This record gives sequence, C-alpha cells and structure tokens, in this order.
Amino acid sequence: MKKIFLFLSLIFILSCSVDDDGGGDQGIGPWNLINIQGGVNGSDTNVDRGAITWIFDEFNLKLFVTNNIGGIPTGVDDGEHDYRVETSGNESFLFIDDVEYGALSFGSNSLTIDQNITSSGTASDKYVLLFVR
Repeated sequence: MKKIFLFLSLIFILSCSVDDDGGGDQGIGPWNLINIQGGVNGSDTNVDRGAITWIFDEFNLKLFVTNNIGGIPTGVDDGEHDYRVETSGNESFLFIDDVEYGALSFGSNSLTIDQNITSSGTASDKYVLLFVR
C-alpha cells in the first residue's frame, strides 16, 4: 500500500506545476543541465545544452544520467539510478539512490534543484542546478 501511495504521489508531483505557471509534464525529459551555482568557492558554471542530461522514468522510478563532459560536480554518476520525490510542507525533495539530493522547483520548461534546501532545514555551500528541456 505504501508503494502505491508513493507512486501516486510521485505521479501527482511530477504532473502538476509546483509554481503553477503552466509548465505541465515536468517529469518528462530529457532535462539538460545548463548551470551550476554555489559550492564552497561560490562557482557559477554554465554547461552546454545536451552535455549533461537527466531523464526521469516516472513509471519505473528510474533516473538516467548522461554526462558527456565530466568534471562537473553534479554528485550523480552516469547511468541508471533509483529515485523518489517526497513532499514536506510546500517543498518537494528529490532522493537519488535513497540519498536526499535537494529541493525541486519547476518553472515553465525549467527545473531547479537546490541542494541548500533539505527536508531537515537549510544547508550551506551546496549547489543549485538549473535544467531546461
């Protein structure tokens, strides 16, 4: 029963716009990582569209990561990973391979993952990743 609830919750979260700007179908990809900000040194790194892609398979709860350039601190290796989304209050949090990855925020054709916002509070010196379709 718990798995069914998690699955239905995930479908709902990925099919509804968090900020209600008409984005729709947020979980469908691929998502192209285009910018990473933060870290201890406060970096701001632009990434060529298509160089790093994430595809969420919302039916099998699998994330497929392809990194064609390396050296970019996404914290997620190439390949297939299990994932889930949990909601706490007004925030949705992404877990990859049972490790909390960050807060999700959808915009019109964009996805932001903020690792500074966690389900247990805020962190510092983490990364904010911006993805576009």
